[in-house]
Amino acid sequence: MAEPVIYDALNDPPRAVEWPFELAARRIADDWIDAGRVEATAEHLRLATPFLHHCGLTVEVLPGLEVRLVSATGRATVMSREAIVVTALRCLATSIAQRGGLRIARAA
Repeated sequence: MAEPVIYDALNDPPRAVEWPFELAARRIADDWIDAGRVEATAEHLRLATPFLHHCGLTVEVLPGLEVRLVSATGRATVMSREAIVVTALRCLATSIAQRGGLRIARAA
């Protein structure tokens, strides 16, 4: 049974979303859980690419289903689209943790 919660959005407003990937991440993870498998689409990759660039990583799409991920220091690795999206999810989780975690409404 759901409990009512209190969240003071006027005095403690939620952080503004900076990247579309932040909004899509939960949907992507939920879709994977519901499907019982990890399968990244071209749309997932399109959303993850600018977010990863913000994290200091460059994404280069290769022929086929592989993608090259290049760090700011020039270190490169070739991985699947799924691995790239998982990397973006990990980067997002790290940035949330560094900002102090998610704020959760308290029960009324």
